[in-house]
Amino acid sequence: TQTTWDQPFFATLLLMTCLLVGSFATVIGVICLAFFSNGWLGMSIGLGLITIYMWYTHWNPRRAELHLGVLPRRPKWFTESHFWRLVKQYFSTEIEFVGQQRDQINKGDAHYMFCVHPHGVVAEHRFLFWSLREESWEQLFPAIDTRDAVASVLFHLPISREFCLLTGCVDARRTVCQNVLSSFSPDTHTPLSLLLYPGGEAEQLQTSPYKEIAWIKGRRGTAKLSLETGSPMIPVYVFGVSQEYHTNTKFLMGLRHWIRKKLAVVITFFWGETPILFWMPKRVKLWAVIGDPVGSTSK
Repeated sequence: TQTTWDQPFFATLLLMTCLLVGSFATVIGVICLAFFSNGWLGMSIGLGLITIYMWYTHWNPRRAELHLGVLPRRPKWFTESHFWRLVKQYFSTEIEFVGQQRDQINKGDAHYMFCVHPHGVVAEHRFLFWSLREESWEQLFPAIDTRDAVASVLFHLPISREFCLLTGCVDARRTVCQNVLSSFSPDTHTPLSLLLYPGGEAEQLQTSPYKEIAWIKGRRGTAKLSLETGSPMIPVYVFGVSQEYHTNTKFLMGLRHWIRKKLAVVITFFWGETPILFWMPKRVKLWAVIGDPVGSTSK
């Protein structure tokens, strides 16, 4: 299909460029400055920036992603920005609750785990759940305050880290998730809930535009976390995520699975709207469907 170069296109391009290209370009630029600079000044600046950022993202035990995030609630100046309206126009987004227990969820007396499938290539579709209050699930669940559990590596990349903290993300490691599901919102004083992707890296690696995949086999950690914390699981499926990119799920797949298991690094071969702007997702409809809670609130 022919690309439409309109405002929603450029807004989405800016978002994806900052998250994907900007993060890695910044890392590569600083490394080149530190180790391949001819002058001592450039090398000193590069090594200084690396040292400061390593402390900021690796060595500081009090960093925000290991607790409840950096902000008590996502700032309205950011979440209500016209920018997100343009991005949502690009994807033609829709959220629908198809269960029967919405009133029970909105009592705000329990911790919930929103289990989202599929992960997709990038999982940038998180914006569906917090941008533009009147169009997000905050309208469906006004009593629920969530934190989004995302991969640790995202907090080690500049720009990506700042975006994650600004949008209410925490580290997906088990101890952090347990802490969230035993804490209360600093803003609403109701039990905090958690949004997570149970399929994780395995599901991300299997993303294909030709089939819908919810990778549950062997992923027992989410169910264990639900039982340990007494937090019911709420299933969420976002149709359209798998169709955002063309992917290759055959080339060196055995090696890529090995790298994922041993190094927790996912290598995906993908391209989106255009061959040149390969990181730009295709213009597809994103339709999030939310079901009733599964499980008990008793520990």
